[in-house]
Amino acid sequence: MDKKVENSKNNELNYILIKGVKAQNSPVIFVKKITKPLKKAKYWSGGSSYLYLSAAQELYKNTIELRETYNLFSVDINEIDDPALGKITAYTLYDAKCNKMSSDQIKNLGSKELNDVNNSLKIGGDLLLKQAALTALAALSTQEITMANMMDKVLMGKDAITAGVFQAAIIAQLPKIVNNLKASKEYIEQLKAE
Repeated sequence: MDKKVENSKNNELNYILIKGVKAQNSPVIFVKKITKPLKKAKYWSGGSSYLYLSAAQELYKNTIELRETYNLFSVDINEIDDPALGKITAYTLYDAKCNKMSSDQIKNLGSKELNDVNNSLKIGGDLLLKQAALTALAALSTQEITMANMMDKVLMGKDAITAGVFQAAIIAQLPKIVNNLKASKEYIEQLKAE
């Protein structure tokens, strides 16, 4: 996998998922696996299963775009023991390039950066609503599959299973992205108010 990335280093790679381990006290990630998870799914049926698959795939694409395009800041929250204050919550904010930001840099953020955080949170909230609607589509698809003839059951089942894979990936990522954006915004607002 590394060789493929090295061979492509002068090209832009879209929708690449990198799995790894984050180094402690540093924004460095030790890469374990690189994949390209968003492939155009083949549709086998019509009806609710087709709608479920197309909606799940579109929502997954939007989740990746939110993570890659709008997630300008990420926050690392740790409980630490302070000799004077006891147990405190420590926040570390990183910019889009994974650079650790100082308190002064955060306090000096302009309205454009703050608007970007607010816009990304709005988009994330909209995607969470769509995630909830996806569950209803899954239930509708399951109901339709149970009433279908044998051949249609197989074809609809393929679409539903593929959609379920996309939905599981969305559930694993989207809430984390939105929670990270909320925590980043709260920390930024807290520091700017001081």
